[in-house]
Amino acid sequence: VTSISTNAGNMWIARDSYACPSPKDLVKHLDEFIIGQTDAKRVVAIAVRDRWRRQQIADPGLRKELLPTNILLEGPSGCGKTEIARRLADVIGAPLVKVVATKYTEVGFIGEDTQTMIHELADSSYDMERKRVMSEVQ
Repeated sequence: VTSISTNAGNMWIARDSYACPSPKDLVKHLDEFIIGQTDAKRVVAIAVRDRWRRQQIADPGLRKELLPTNILLEGPSGCGKTEIARRLADVIGAPLVKVVATKYTEVGFIGEDTQTMIHELADSSYDMERKRVMSEVQ
């Protein structure tokens, strides 16, 4: 059992898992592809590390109390939100689905249902895992 010291005190980790790159390493990786957005890259890298730490906590009740659990990127078109998310997803091996929210409507109206977002993410995750397994087999 390992401990991680955080602002909330010591949190005990019940299992060893892959090591998440440090925020400094994540920012360094993003710097290779994205010019500017220094603050955004730093904040997102820290959020990714915090999310990884949250997942390592064995107690679901304690894990649930650690907020925030989501990341919201906002900004004008073309400022790098999608590229930051795409590069981070690639580094940590997470599926990524780009969603244009204006396509989605309430049930009964013309447009896509919000369940479609979930299906797209599940499909992306399935494809990632299938590629990983196939590369191990070869």
